[in-house]
Parts: sequence; C-alpha cells; structure tokens
Amino acid sequence: MKNSFLTALSALTLLGATAQDLKQAEKQIDKKDWAGARTTIDQVTSGDKGAKDYKAWYDKGKVYSQFATDSALKGQVPGANMVALDAFKKSYALDSSKASIAAVLDNKYAYIANLYNTTFNETYKIFQKNDFAGALPGFVNTNEIGRFIYTQHIGLTGLDTVVTYYLGFCYMKLEKNDSATFYFKQLADAKVAGQGFDLPYRWLVYVYSDKKDWDNAQKYAAAGKALYPKDTYFDDVAIQMLKDQGKTDELLKKYEDVLATDPNSYEHQYNYGNTIFALVYGVDKKPAGYQELIQKLEAAFTKCTQIDPSRPEAYLALGKSHFNQAVSINDSLKTIKGTTPADAAGKKALQGQAEEQIKAAITPLEKVFGFYDSMASMKTAEKSNYKSAISLLGDCYRYLDNKEKAKFYDDKYTAADSK
Repeated sequence: MKNSFLTALSALTLLGATAQDLKQAEKQIDKKDWAGARTTIDQVTSGDKGAKDYKAWYDKGKVYSQFATDSALKGQVPGANMVALDAFKKSYALDSSKASIAAVLDNKYAYIANLYNTTFNETYKIFQKNDFAGALPGFVNTNEIGRFIYTQHIGLTGLDTVVTYYLGFCYMKLEKNDSATFYFKQLADAKVAGQGFDLPYRWLVYVYSDKKDWDNAQKYAAAGKALYPKDTYFDDVAIQMLKDQGKTDELLKKYEDVLATDPNSYEHQYNYGNTIFALVYGVDKKPAGYQELIQKLEAAFTKCTQIDPSRPEAYLALGKSHFNQAVSINDSLKTIKGTTPADAAGKKALQGQAEEQIKAAITPLEKVFGFYDSMASMKTAEKSNYKSAISLLGDCYRYLDNKEKAKFYDDKYTAADSK
C-alpha cells in the first residue's frame, strides 16, 4: 500500500508540475517574455500530459507565431512559422472547439492569420527578385498555412487564387511542367479571371498542344477565349489542330472568323495569306476558286504591309504572288498554237496581263531589296529573303527587256553571299 500511495503521489506531483509549467508559460507570454515562454512551452509539450493538452499546443503555436512574425524576433528561430502551424494543427486536432475559442479570444485569430500574411509577404519579396527557386518553398508554406485557415473556417476560400497562381508561375519558370500544370489547372477549372490570370489558360493550351492532346487543348482554349474574348492566342490551338489534321477548308474558315474579330493581327493575316499561297501555288493543278483565292491572299499580305510597313516578309510574298501569276499566264500562251487574228489578239492580251503582273511584282520586291540591301550582315533567313527578292527582280527586268536593271540585280545576287 505504501508503494501504491507513493506512485499515486508521484503522478499527482507530475500533474501539478505540468499544469504549473503551462501557467508559467502563459505568465511569460503575458509579460512578452517570448524566449522564456518558448523554453517552457517546449518542455510542456514534450511531456506526456502536455502532449495531450490542446491549450499547451495552442500556446506553443502562439509563441512560435510571434518568433515568425514579430520584426524584433524574426530570424531567431528558423522555420518558426511552420513549427507554429504544426502546433496549431495539433491543438485543433485535440479539441477544435476550445482551440477555436482560444484563437478568437487572441484578437480574432491574429496569431494564426499573421503566419499566413508574413510568410506570403516575405516570399513575395524573394519572388520580385526573380528568384523563383528561392520563392517556391515560401509559397508552398503559405499555401499550407492557408489551407489550414480555410479548413478550420477561419478565413480564405476553397481556392487561394493568388498563392495558387504564384505556385504555378514558379514551377513554370523552373521548367517543372507537370507541377505548373497541376496548379494552373486548378485556376482554369475554377474559371478564375482577371488581369494576369490569362496565363494559366495560355499555359494549358501550350502544354496540351505540344502533346497533341487536342481535346484538352481545345477545352482550355475555349475557356480562355470565353473569359478573354479579345485575346486571339486562344484561337491558335484550333488553327494548329486544323493544320496538323490537314483540314485546309476548315483552317481557312477559322482564319476568316478570327480576322473578322481582329483584322489587325499581323500574324493571323500573314499566316492566312501563306496558307492560301501554298494552296494556290504549291500544287500542279489550280484549285477551285483560283482567282478568288489569289485576291484573298493578296488582300491579306497587303493588310500586313499596312499594319506594320517595317516588316519585309509580306512584301516578299506579294512580289512572289504577282510573279507566279505572270509565269502562269506566260505558260498559258503556249496553249495558243494558232495563227489566226483571234489567236494573235489572245496572245497579245495574255502578254499584256503577264507584263502587268511583272510590274506589280517589282514594287513590293524593291521594298524588300531596300530593307535588306543596307544591312552590313544578315541572319540566314534574312539572306534567303534578300536573295529571293533580287533574283526575282533580275527575272522581272529581263522579262521587261531592261538589261541594265537586270544586270544590276544579278550583280547584287552574286555579292549577296558576302554579306
């Protein structure tokens, strides 16, 4: 009986010591003796009794929150924010009702909310320096704190759009595409919109298009287009899909729909013209509606020169189109083998048409020449365009029997490789 009595006495003494230590920690907290409170509360929660006490864990969260958020204490305890979060989680797990009451009494959840605000603000400063690898762990921590705040009905929403965006952005910059897709999908699936939030939709369209997953690419392109109707980027997925599938008629119709909404898109006008160019000139047999198609492609390239006169590729395409028509007309002369006055008149009319096309080709081709000729050096694509233009100009002037001009451009062609 003596041994039993001593055992019971020992247990009561231990219980009393634990309760006493918790009171001591709370007195230290009241006095803002945060270092002392930290030592005491760590001892309390490491004991069997304290480990089961919601209040002990809540007070530990409170103390470490102070080390994480107070400017005078920050840095003294690395990772204090996540230690605090872990303590708050344990407190709520033991008794969510009492823990919540304690948090409300502490200035309406201030110690928990401050963890979120401070972690985000400090991380954002790192992000602003374009240190995406350095910012990523902070946004992960902010998100974890935020999810706790949400699940305990303290605040925030089911989807923290800002933090989710920055998580996706950091992963994207770090080329961790699967993780970037994971977070951006959350935003896109929730149809989040607003300035800057077009990026998740653009990213998903890019990723799925690259994988040739056209169902998902079109899904997010449609979602993005609905929220950002003036952004023609989201039309590109349908355009690319139709290109890959070789559906030329549908592709042209899609371009026309896009251009009806945004006629000043240089890229779409140019690509529309190029698509028709290949359809008209890249085949042995003229397609149905040949003349109408030529009018459309030349209208598209002409529009490009109006949108941005400083870009030479549309001028080159126009010059090529007129030159190709001259060649086609000239070839048709060979089909007139008769010598009657009607045959002679037909030949003369065709020769006149061919000459008109040659003259029409010269104007845009000389624009291209003027653009490149003054350049001291050129990239491979630029040199190719330059040589193409001067070669055609030499042929044009030969056709017009202007030998001097033809030689001028022939000499330019010979010297082009030295640029």
